[in-house]
Amino acid sequence: YIMAKKDEVKLTSTEKFAQKTNLWIGNNAKLLIGIGIAIIVALVVLVVALTIVDKASEKKFDALSALEVSYSKLDEIGDDVFIKEAEALVSDAGLDSYPGAKAALLIGDVSFDNEDYKTALEWYEKVADSQSKTYLYQVAMIDAAAANEMLGNNSEALDQYNLLWETYGKDGLYGSRALFNAARLYEAEGNLELAKATYEQLVGEYSETQSEYASLAKTRLGQLN
Repeated sequence: YIMAKKDEVKLTSTEKFAQKTNLWIGNNAKLLIGIGIAIIVALVVLVVALTIVDKASEKKFDALSALEVSYSKLDEIGDDVFIKEAEALVSDAGLDSYPGAKAALLIGDVSFDNEDYKTALEWYEKVADSQSKTYLYQVAMIDAAAANEMLGNNSEALDQYNLLWETYGKDGLYGSRALFNAARLYEAEGNLELAKATYEQLVGEYSETQSEYASLAKTRLGQLN
């Protein structure tokens, strides 16, 4: 009898809680419906926004693909037309995006090929500044170093080669190339001991690979010793 009484009290408490819950829901039905509608609207807006962003991004990548086709036909369309097309993409996509940065690199390449090394350097450095966390940074830096060399800025070029090696080492895209060029510039400066040490470092780091630059370094060491 005592157990039955306890069960009855427990059941009654549960029923009271259910009644209070139902009453609260009834009193706040409009509020709950409003919240539900707000959540649905927010989700719809989010989906629409993401769809718009995806389409805009796809459009920029399509423009980059078209630009790369134009780059392969420079002899037909002319440098001026290409550069205008590339600059339009840079302006539209921004240097912080892949399409915009890649377009800027292509402008730099065209300028470099035309021996306008100052303009090339400007574009390469813009990409390096805006793409510090992507592989395009390494591409821009190695190209900027080459442009600096052509401008006679050997000190700046040396700093860039060394920075590439110090930052990325063998994991970088241009590790062996950066080391070789640094050694070559040390040699040009007359700093033969540092040049030889850098050549030896290159040979040691890439002794187990078929690095073209390691082979060139061995040749230079043979000539310097």
